[in-house]
Amino acid sequence: MALDRDDAVSPDCTNPVRIHHPLVLAGLALLVACANQSTDSAPPVAPEPPKAAPDTSMPLEDASVPVHQAAIQAGALTPYSEDQAPELINRFSARIDEVEAFRQLAANAAAADPDCQVISMVEVASTSTTDDLRFWVECSDNNGDPVRYNFTEAELKSQS
Repeated sequence: MALDRDDAVSPDCTNPVRIHHPLVLAGLALLVACANQSTDSAPPVAPEPPKAAPDTSMPLEDASVPVHQAAIQAGALTPYSEDQAPELINRFSARIDEVEAFRQLAANAAAADPDCQVISMVEVASTSTTDDLRFWVECSDNNGDPVRYNFTEAELKSQS
């Protein structure tokens, strides 16, 4: 079924729609009243201040990367004794306890170097004096070749 021009709404027909039913008027009045009313009776809440960012000034240590520590052979740090090294004991008698402690520090310092795989000797150097102790550590590298480390008392004190 086709529509022709006679079926269209005429432009002369512009009568406004009037609502006469009292319940419809009451519903509209209620709707307008609700729309104008604030439904939130709670007082406004101030937003929380932003939280401080975590301190990232210190880098995180990567636990997956192992720290190198060379093996120290059992005889490398045998304490000096009167019967095995009487001249050395006599020469450093006033500081023999310090000499032993510095030997351990020298071994630890050399053991931390990746080129040092096994420590075989840790000794007080013949160039040492009672005022200026010096030490040498002998290691073997990955190829088994000897590597020697020299440390002064001052260097070892700064590392401890």
